[in-house]
Amino acid sequence: MFTEKMMECKTIRLVSALFVFTLLWGCGGNKEKAEINIWEADPKNAECIYEGDIELDPESFEVIEDVDDDGSRCLVIEHHTFASSGHYRLLSPNGNLRIFASGAQEMGGLFGYRIDYDDKGRMCNVMSIGVLDDEEYRKLGEEPSVKVMKRWLELSLKETPVEQRASFVQRNDGDEIISIGGVEIPSGYKARFYIKEWGPFWESDLNGGCLGFFVIVEKVNTTDGSYVNYMYCNGSLIAELAYWKGVFIKARTYNEKGVMVGLYTDRTINVANQAFYDQETDPIWYVDN
Repeated sequence: MFTEKMMECKTIRLVSALFVFTLLWGCGGNKEKAEINIWEADPKNAECIYEGDIELDPESFEVIEDVDDDGSRCLVIEHHTFASSGHYRLLSPNGNLRIFASGAQEMGGLFGYRIDYDDKGRMCNVMSIGVLDDEEYRKLGEEPSVKVMKRWLELSLKETPVEQRASFVQRNDGDEIISIGGVEIPSGYKARFYIKEWGPFWESDLNGGCLGFFVIVEKVNTTDGSYVNYMYCNGSLIAELAYWKGVFIKARTYNEKGVMVGLYTDRTINVANQAFYDQETDPIWYVDN
C-alpha cells in the first residue's frame, strides 16, 4: 500500500513537472515570436535593388508617405487616371527597401517581394511573399499603410526559416555573386539584379501592376568577338541577348514554358517588355523589326 502511494505521488509530480515545463516552453516560444525584430540587419547605405524610373505627372500621380514612430515609412503611389495600380514600398528606419508590392486595382489585391540584408549592407535574400491577405488589404484604406506593410513583413519573417533568408544570394570571398536562387553565374560572367515595374504597369486595371525580379548575367570581357548575356525574371530565363564587341545585335525571348518565342533584330527594342508580352505566346521563331 505504501509503495502504491509513493508511486502515485511520483506520477503526480511527474505530470505536474511536465505541465509546468510545457507551459513555460510555450510561453517562451510565443514570447520569441512576439518579439521578432522585423528590421533584423538594417545598415545605413545598404545596396539598392530599386531605383524608381516612373515619370510622375502630378496630374495623374500622387505620392503619399506614411511614417511610423520608429522612423520606418511606406511610400504609396496613387494613379488617378482610368488605369489605377497599387504601388507600395516599405522602407526600414534606415531607409532600406524591405517590401515592394503592387497590384492591378480591379483585382483587389497586392503581390509583394521581401528584401533582406546582411550586416555589411549587402542584399542576401529577395523572395516572393505572395499576396496580401484580403482582410489586411481592406485595412489599407482604414489605417496607415506603413502599419499594414509592417505586419505583412513580420508574418513573412516568421514563416521563413533563417537559413533560407541567408542563402538566396551567394557570394565568394571576393564578394562576387556566384548564384542567385537557382541561377548559377558561370565563369567569365558577372551578375546584377533588381526589381522594377514590368510590362504595361499603368495601362490596365486588370493586367497592370506587375513587378519583376530580374537577374542579368553579363559577360565580363566584351572587347573581342561575339557573346551572349542572359536575362532572368522571377527565376526563369526570359531572354538571351547577343552582342558583338560590346554592341547589342539581337535578342531571343522565351515564354513561361521555357520555349523560344521570337528572334528580334531591332536594336532599340526593350527586351524586358517584349519578353513580358511573349510569356504566354506560342513560338513564332523569327521577328524581323
